Amino acid sequence: MSWRCTRVVLRLASPMHVGWRAFGNVKVTRPYLPGRTLWGALTARLARDFPQLGGYEAAGQTVHRDLAFSYFYASLSPDSITWPFEESWWEFSSLFLGSYASTALADGRSKEDGSLHETEFLSPTVEDGRTVLIVGHVFEREGARLRWREVIGRTQFGGERSYGWGRVSLHQLSEGRTDAFGMALALGGARPVVRWSGGERALAHVRANPGWRVDGAIEPLVGRITNPQRGVPGAEHSGVEIAWTPGSRLREEAGVECTIAENGIWVLPAAPAVSSRSAA
Repeated sequence: MSWRCTRVVLRLASPMHVGWRAFGNVKVTRPYLPGRTLWGALTARLARDFPQLGGYEAAGQTVHRDLAFSYFYASLSPDSITWPFEESWWEFSSLFLGSYASTALADGRSKEDGSLHETEFLSPTVEDGRTVLIVGHVFEREGARLRWREVIGRTQFGGERSYGWGRVSLHQLSEGRTDAFGMALALGGARPVVRWSGGERALAHVRANPGWRVDGAIEPLVGRITNPQRGVPGAEHSGVEIAWTPGSRLREEAGVECTIAENGIWVLPAAPAVSSRSAA
């Protein structure tokens, strides 16, 4: 089995909020688009536009089987990225982040107690009027027939979609890529593989396998899922995935090849024996 890599550049057409955490009454957005969010939004769009896929559950399984994703990052150019990591955080946040305050009304005129909140978002434009892009990679299994290129520019990502948030349009597709954000790829196996070099930052969540030396924060990943037997959207939670966060640095001098699993998560191989590793 082999894979083809396409670099995808989308234009933000409205604010985008990717739910992360809350500080007080502020709902904080993730400063990137995770693979799980991309998978969910693309599945929904494909299931609606192509009912022959068999509904949401079947479409989601097909997307998992035939596609893989990098995470997507904000940029002002299709050829460069402003990373949302420590050394560039102030530049990133001042360019791309905004917030919106709102509240519920108790009687149509007065504020409902405890409902005032502020929602952070990735802005569709910066102060000088330039349009914000989000850039990432989609990997397609050889022989797959999913028509994702037709719909990815009409997909909504993240939360607050009923208010028109998360809309995008297609800016550019670049087929036949052999790297992802400058990282080498191996595309001839059962899943795409990315080469994570020593000292480089991870550009996705990395499953926290024991035995590897990584500098970074650990985060439990969990999402809402729909059980077809219950028929209630988002009524259950997925299993917890313990992962190093994007921006974590690999301390292994030799580097390592990571499989890109479902939802764009990187999976490290079994850790090497201590005797074969470089000294710390």
